[in-house]
Amino acid sequence: MKSKKQNSTGLPIVAKVDIAVCGGSVAAVATAASAARAGASVFLGCPEPYLGEDLAATGECLSLDIASTAGSPLLKRLFPKKADLPHGTPVAPARIKRILDEALLDAGVTFRFLSYPEQLLFDDKNRVAGVVFATKSGWYAVEAKRVIDLTGLVDFPDEEDDADDGTECSEIVLSAFAVREGGDGPEVPASADERDKTPAHLVRASVRIAPKATTKGAYADAVSKAEQSLCASLWTKDTLWISDHCSIEIADEAEDGPFPLAEAVRAGEEAGKVIAAEALAEPARTGAPRPLSAMEPETRSRVRVGCTDPRAVREAIGWTRGIPFPDFLDDPEDALQVDVLVVGGGAAGAPAAIAAARAGAKVLCIESLSWLGGTSTAGSIANYYYGYRQGFSAECIEAMNAVYGGWGNDYYANPVWKSEWLRSEIVKAGGEVWFGATATGAIVEGRQVVGAVVHTRWGCRAVFAKLVIDSTGNADIAALAGAPTHEAWQDDFVFQGSGTHTRPFRPACRNTDWTFILDSDIADQTRAFVAARRRAGDAAFDMNPLVGTRERRQIVGDVTLTPVDIYLETPWPDTVARCHSNFDTHGMTRFPMFHVLPPDRRPLDAWLPMGALVPKGWTGLAATGLAVSAQRDTMPVLRMIPECQNQAYAVGLAAAWLAATGETDFRRADFDRLHRVLVDYRHCLPESILLAPYGGPDGHAPALDRVLDGPLSTHGEVALAYAHRAETVRTLSKSVHDKDEDADVRLRRALLLAVLGSAAGEPELLAALKAAKGWDEGWNYRGMGQFGRSLSPLDDVVVCLGRIGSAKAAPAVLKLAAAIGPDTELSHVRAFALYAEELAKDAALRPKIARALSKVLATIGPLHVCPTLADDLATLDDNWCNNSVRNASLKELFLARALMRCGDDAKKSGAAALRAYAGDVRGQFAASASAAARALAVVV
Repeated sequence: MKSKKQNSTGLPIVAKVDIAVCGGSVAAVATAASAARAGASVFLGCPEPYLGEDLAATGECLSLDIASTAGSPLLKRLFPKKADLPHGTPVAPARIKRILDEALLDAGVTFRFLSYPEQLLFDDKNRVAGVVFATKSGWYAVEAKRVIDLTGLVDFPDEEDDADDGTECSEIVLSAFAVREGGDGPEVPASADERDKTPAHLVRASVRIAPKATTKGAYADAVSKAEQSLCASLWTKDTLWISDHCSIEIADEAEDGPFPLAEAVRAGEEAGKVIAAEALAEPARTGAPRPLSAMEPETRSRVRVGCTDPRAVREAIGWTRGIPFPDFLDDPEDALQVDVLVVGGGAAGAPAAIAAARAGAKVLCIESLSWLGGTSTAGSIANYYYGYRQGFSAECIEAMNAVYGGWGNDYYANPVWKSEWLRSEIVKAGGEVWFGATATGAIVEGRQVVGAVVHTRWGCRAVFAKLVIDSTGNADIAALAGAPTHEAWQDDFVFQGSGTHTRPFRPACRNTDWTFILDSDIADQTRAFVAARRRAGDAAFDMNPLVGTRERRQIVGDVTLTPVDIYLETPWPDTVARCHSNFDTHGMTRFPMFHVLPPDRRPLDAWLPMGALVPKGWTGLAATGLAVSAQRDTMPVLRMIPECQNQAYAVGLAAAWLAATGETDFRRADFDRLHRVLVDYRHCLPESILLAPYGGPDGHAPALDRVLDGPLSTHGEVALAYAHRAETVRTLSKSVHDKDEDADVRLRRALLLAVLGSAAGEPELLAALKAAKGWDEGWNYRGMGQFGRSLSPLDDVVVCLGRIGSAKAAPAVLKLAAAIGPDTELSHVRAFALYAEELAKDAALRPKIARALSKVLATIGPLHVCPTLADDLATLDDNWCNNSVRNASLKELFLARALMRCGDDAKKSGAAALRAYAGDVRGQFAASASAAARALAVVV
């Protein structure tokens, strides 16, 4: 993939347009769509994961009554006559979000969610020439002739301004909505697929504040505290839904009421036409846009942001220093100093903040949403599937039962209640929470993380901390800082499924797996949110505000856990959590030992060390949740919500203790003390940790001879043999052909030898291949309920013959390949492709294998590529678990890569396929295809 051009800021340029619109309000959408319909090219960026922040985020849509929609196409779509509302539902938040998506799509506007407008760019004549957006994955630029600011942010006067004009600081009014079961107020019917006779009503709460301060940061602090007060006042045990944000008014500007929505939309539609005409009449700009000002060099060197946009992430182009910022780092009044900064308030972040605050640290927890609990609340995964349910997880269950009237149990916790309980526990312990806050940069000193750049609705602030806990689940802070990270797509096409679903009107668990989502790719998240709302239609009351990804960016830690560690139950001196789950893979496995004995569904126990939470070579930072350092196949055992909660609680305790002593390295925590405290805290660690021998795989070495002489029928045995590679190869090479052994035992020995790189078992593998009567029952990606094998027994034999470069197997493998058709299972296509890649080293066989690959690729095609969002949306149907397109795309990627390694064919179809997928709108496919293409020197 070609690198995106950069302007003088060093940031990637994701769009060059006539008009850039900042903000996602209804008026912003109306303006952008109108300008696009008038012929201008338009880009829109907004901070929320949806459009309609003024109606859907605040809940105003549930009470607003538009008198007339005349003259506005958008108003007519948003507010039909009550008789025309689907299923008699109100103008629900999900419907507002979906219609605004469609309005931009229909008009041809390019848009990105989760993007904060940061600063303007100017040309050589000091004319506005674009805008910089900040995201959790870095910053990007949009060049434009016109920039329209419709963020709705309040520009508060400071005391100096007040002194100039004799006015006082304005009083601010914040209002928010909730939906409660029963009670008084306007009735809100449930959505079509969740209809219930029990009434639900809309309630509103308001609070007034009159901040007296000299900085915007102080205003932001005051508003944040007021939002916390509103959260507490809106919540009761009957609460079903709370709006994401407050509506904000300046009292002295609201005497005549806020500017009516209908008038704002009509004004935006008219303004869009006028501004489009101006932009189209103006010649193209020349010269590289630049920021108006830059920081001093010594300040600039401390701040790092990723050059991260959809394509830049896939390019893995590294990190850029010296991006010009406003002077917030030079303003001590606006900078904040804390002991522990927790970035992300999800299933791991909130417990980390609670633990650190309870231990006496000054704690700030920032969360981009208005919920705490992440996947377990805002993601609607309210059930505990598996997990070690002691420690903090036990406390949470007890709170749901005792405090909130018995809804909680071992398997379910009301998401609305849990989110409020987490928030209240942080505040009660003396910690602080910022909602609507995203870390968009890391502040570093050498190889130590000392803080983060935080964007909120009030602008950009610097937060300095003695220790930082990266609970983004995506290693965002580690990556922004430049610490070592890794993503599974860099290696292969073995993705774990993702999804995002409706947010139930009556709190319930919703789990989905209908797409692949690259969490680091803002464009891909935008695609997934739009697709989910399109798929849900008008049946939903609201939608989840975050994507449900099971596989994300991970740190490269001091320790990288593998399935060997899981199966051998290796304890560590720096253990922070006990894990308990099974291999709920939601996709394919990749670890070599699984060719010998694939994972099954039984639950396993595992230990998680601090060494897997700290980036190698860095201090001041620990990463939690899905970002821990582990081979990707281990994550289903490590990623359960109870584990994320308990590990983070341990890390929060360690952070508070370290901060109190001035220590900044999580490795130096007092683990003996930590273990004893966690054992006493509701058995957050089992007592056995106090007696654990820390021997690792070598601790099991005395059993190796017995294991190698046995049937290798358990995962623990295979793991031990795999860990002792040299001895295993020496021993099994002598016994693999023992005719006194059962055939299955000989085959397992041959498979294990092959994955360890030895061809000693080749005759056994060839015999198994010869005995096959065509392909056996294969495996297709099905998302939900994906357990056990992801390759059939014959597939494993074929792959392992490839690993040892068996040319003798080629005739039989090519015969199997000739039988592949459009409906052949993915696992068989993958097995043939993996065999072909290894045999590409054989110059004599390479042309014949390339022809076979080309034929199979043509049989499955035409390519199932989705170059645009419209293409992806066209694949959707009513089945939330339809995997046909995913399976076809994965087949094509495996075949294309293998074909390239075999020299491609006359039509260069392998290179063409990789190029096509490198431009796919689906982030995982594009990223992995780009990585494969770069490795094979394919220009994309």
